[in-house]
Amino acid sequence: MYGFLAFLVARDLKQARARFEVAYWTAVGVLLVGSSRVLLGVHYVTDVLAGLLVGALWIVVGVVWAGAQSAGRKSQGR
Repeated sequence: MYGFLAFLVARDLKQARARFEVAYWTAVGVLLVGSSRVLLGVHYVTDVLAGLLVGALWIVVGVVWAGAQSAGRKSQGR
């Protein structure tokens, strides 16, 4: 969820530095949450890694979907 929200925010930013900062701080936040799960003992490392991989897959699916939606609007002249 955080990664896709960061994508939605970053795609509207004009400056590359601002887009990088959104991506950087989102990644830091996600890694902090994941590592806190392991440090608190509520998940195994493999659980957290699997969650990160599934989250990355969802980001890819969401970005592709958003690109298809955007391309569809452009081809219809909107």
